[in-house]
Amino acid sequence: MILTAAHCLYHKSTGQARNVVFVPKYHNKLRPYGMFTFRHIVVDSRWKSKEDPDLDFGFASTNKGGSSNPANSRGRWIENVVGANRLLINQAHSGVPVMIAGHPVKTESYNDSPVYCYTHTHKRSTFQSYFDCTYHDSGNLRGSGFGNGTSGSPWLTHYNGTTKRGDVIGVIGGYQRGGPPGGRSYSAYFDHDIQTLKGQVDHLN
Repeated sequence: MILTAAHCLYHKSTGQARNVVFVPKYHNKLRPYGMFTFRHIVVDSRWKSKEDPDLDFGFASTNKGGSSNPANSRGRWIENVVGANRLLINQAHSGVPVMIAGHPVKTESYNDSPVYCYTHTHKRSTFQSYFDCTYHDSGNLRGSGFGNGTSGSPWLTHYNGTTKRGDVIGVIGGYQRGGPPGGRSYSAYFDHDIQTLKGQVDHLN
C-alpha cells in the first residue's frame, strides 16, 4: 500500500489518475525493484467534491511485482520487497523531528536522485502542519526546500537510518498543494480522517 497526497491521485476536473505506477528507489534512470501497478486508489469523498486541502492524502494498493520485474520483486508484495512504515495519527503539531525524502522532477534535480531533509514540524492551523528546510542530496546541501514533483513525500518520525524505517505523520501536500518551491512545505494533519480512509483500503484488499 502506498500513501501519498490526494492531489497526486485524483483531480476534480479530470478524475482519478491513470497509468501511474510506483517505482521504489528510482534514481539515475535505474529501477532496482522494477515497477508496481495500482489495484485500488482511495481518497476522501470531500477531496473529490471540493479538494479540501485538509484532506490532501490518499492511498493506493499495489499489485504484486509483475513478470517483467527483477527477480528480487517478481511476484512479491511491495512491503515484502522494500519494507513498510507505520501510520501515526494525532501527533503534536510542532517540534516533532522528521526526515523527509522526495524526488523532484528531473529539471530540478542535478543527478536524477532523491533529496532529503532532517528538520522539525510546526503548526500552521488546526489541520495543517509545515516544515522549513534546505534539502541535501548525497550529503551535500544544495537548493532550498522541496521542488516540483515531491508532492506526497512522507514525513517520517522515529526514523532509523539503519533499517530505513519510520512512522509517517504527514506527506507533502495540503495548503497550496504542499507549497510553492522553496524552503517551506505543508501537510494536512493526520487524525481520524486518514485512519478511516486507510480502513477503506484495507477492506478493499
